[in-house]
Amino acid sequence: MTELMERIRQARLERQTSACRFSPICHPLFHPELIFTKVKIDTKERLLQHMCREMEQLGFVKSGFYESVMQRENLVSTYIGDNVSLPHGNPEFVNQSIVAIAVLDHPVSWDGESESGVVVLLGMKLSIREDKKRAQVFYKELVALLEQKDELDKLKQMDSAFDLYTNLIK
Repeated sequence: MTELMERIRQARLERQTSACRFSPICHPLFHPELIFTKVKIDTKERLLQHMCREMEQLGFVKSGFYESVMQRENLVSTYIGDNVSLPHGNPEFVNQSIVAIAVLDHPVSWDGESESGVVVLLGMKLSIREDKKRAQVFYKELVALLEQKDELDKLKQMDSAFDLYTNLIK
């Protein structure tokens, strides 16, 4: 009986731990080739250029997306705290909603005041109801993940992009 109770306790604990992962409606936002770990880039501009280029090569965004991301960055910093930034571009340059994630080897200066070691680049197409719903759920679940510092730290420590990808969608 004691062993059974311990297994039940462990199962509940595992369920709570995985509660910060993204629900199936968000899974199409992630692509294994757009998850980057241990990135060695020294500036925000180079990082965003690399991420946007990869998004464009895979057909998720159009030419001009990077410029729209930088234009947005020049207006207001997208640094959101805890070493995390959430840049995004203009939806007119998005073919299909997508999220690229970079975990840097060393944080880069983001806005002159803050450094970012985790960058979640959003390419959101908000033209249809399903896209809007998916974006709402994604933001809600991203906030939940960011509030769980231990879980965020675990994700930051992952060496493999594939492991990070599968961890986000499990």
